[in-house]
Amino acid sequence: AYFELNNYIIALSGNNVSFQDMDGKSITSTLVPYTLTTQVKAVPQNGYYFESISCTNNYIVSGFSSGAQYYSTQTLTIKNPTITTGGACTIKMHARNYPATATYHPKTCTGTTNCRTESGQSCTCDNYCWSSAGELVCCDMTCTPWSHTVCDDYTYDCSYYTYSCPNGGTLSGTTCVF
Repeated sequence: AYFELNNYIIALSGNNVSFQDMDGKSITSTLVPYTLTTQVKAVPQNGYYFESISCTNNYIVSGFSSGAQYYSTQTLTIKNPTITTGGACTIKMHARNYPATATYHPKTCTGTTNCRTESGQSCTCDNYCWSSAGELVCCDMTCTPWSHTVCDDYTYDCSYYTYSCPNGGTLSGTTCVF
């Protein structure tokens, strides 16, 4: 008697990534035999790296690596542990250079009671202003010499932004770079 294993379709998806069979042919799905494995190649779009992968119906993926250093083609092994239905595997990608997350920090001095004259060589901050060359100036959070922004005449808006890279990378101005 001859028995053929049942194959189940696994849909492959993700933005900024494409998939190939082991011969290099472009695919959007693959067949995985019951209790066995199938290999596929995941090819990132230029400028993107692998962030995460998830598969439905308890299909298992091995060979997947994530993080900023993983921006080359990966060979993935998809295993059907004992599933009698198909499923889907989705890869999430992340841009290697992407805008940093901006956090707004409101900081305002109002009226003249919170203002004082300082030399400009140092400051104590905490919503204080001082007069410099006839202009009202507010300290910023760094409190370093000459670190200030010019204020307007009545409401002294010294609000500022800080930037961060929540998905890793190195901050370069307002961009995260890997």
